[in-house]
Formats: sequence, C-alpha cells, structure tokens
Amino acid sequence: AVPSYEECPWNRRLFTQVRRVGGCALALLALTLLGSTAAQADYTLTILHTNDFHYRIGPIDSLDNDCPSDKVAAEDCIGGSARLLTAISAIRARDENVVLLDAGDQFPVRDAQVAFDPSLAASLMNAMGYDAMVLGNHEFDEGPEVLADFIGSLDFPVLVANADLSEHPQLDSRTHRSIILEIGAEKIGVIGLTLPGNHEWRGYDPRIEGIDAADALRD
Repeated sequence: AVPSYEECPWNRRLFTQVRRVGGCALALLALTLLGSTAAQADYTLTILHTNDFHYRIGPIDSLDNDCPSDKVAAEDCIGGSARLLTAISAIRARDENVVLLDAGDQFPVRDAQVAFDPSLAASLMNAMGYDAMVLGNHEFDEGPEVLADFIGSLDFPVLVANADLSEHPQLDSRTHRSIILEIGAEKIGVIGLTLPGNHEWRGYDPRIEGIDAADALRD
C-alpha cells in the first residue's frame, strides 16, 4: 500500500534522509527553500523519495522474492516499477508542488540473480520523472564506464558532494555537488551525500577518495 500524505510527515519537511540499516545505502538529499519568507508562508512542497530500489522492476512478494505469475494474477504482489509509477502519478495529480528524489542504489546488489540492464533502469527512472538522485554505494559496483553510461542516459541531474571524482572525468563531468530546482514559484536547493568510505572505491584506478560530509555541506 502507498502511504498517504498525512501518514508521511516528512513530506512536509524541507529535507529527506536515508540512514544506513543493515546493507542499505547511506545517502542524504538535503533540501533548502531559497525563496522569501513571505512566499514560504503560502507554499507547500510534497517531497517524494525512493532508495534501495535495487532494480526490482517487477513485482515482488512479501519476502522480497520475484512474484510468480499465479500471485500476480491474484494481485497478491507488491512493488515493481508499474506500481511505483502509479503511486507517483496519483500524488502529482493531487498535489501542486511535488519533487521526486532518489537516494541511491538503483543498481542491484552484487549477489542478486538478475540480468541487470542499466539502460532499462535509466529509462524507467526517466519515465517516472525524477528531479534528481544521489549516487548510492551500489552504483559504483559495475565500474566507472557502466556508471558513466547510466548517468548519461538520465534526463535529470545526479548529485554527489562528498566524493572526489576528479580522477574519473567521465563521472566528474556528469555529476553535480548541488543543484537548484524550480518547483512552482520557489527555488529549491538540493545537495547529495553518498555513503562515505564506499569499499567499491578502492577498486577504481585511481581510487576514489571521500570528502568529509560536513566539509562538503559547508562548501
């Protein structure tokens, strides 16, 4: 079931944060309203965010397994890109000012038994109309070239403020530390922080080095 606006009080805040739980990515998308105080009093922003989708583009059951056809027919499944798009579209039809963000890990986990197609993942995100995403730890699993192609296929900006990508120009040129979105009558500042000390960075040549999150926010 999709939570209602009233059940999600974080939709009314000007930030959304995903904390690390188990193997989940730690990513932060911090938002700042840049308009005037007078304008803010009459402005409502609905913040939608996803994280750790891990290429679950089809429906799953309650145990996070692919949903078999008999359960699909019985509508005894959850999740999947189609349901996600339906939920997003319903909220956009209801609310005037909506921002859709992803806090990382669109790529599957390493041991997932799935034929991953980065271009399909990008196409689905484009169809949903994301406004921005931050790179999660698993976006780096497939190496810089695959990640660069994925980012290049997206119709929206990709953020990472706390990783030094300067030695990998194919990534550095395609990412941003922060952006400003215009949502309705207001300008929204967005900063993206990814999982610090991602172990996948050690396999990159040259190695990607992290930047202190507090320093990245101040800069």
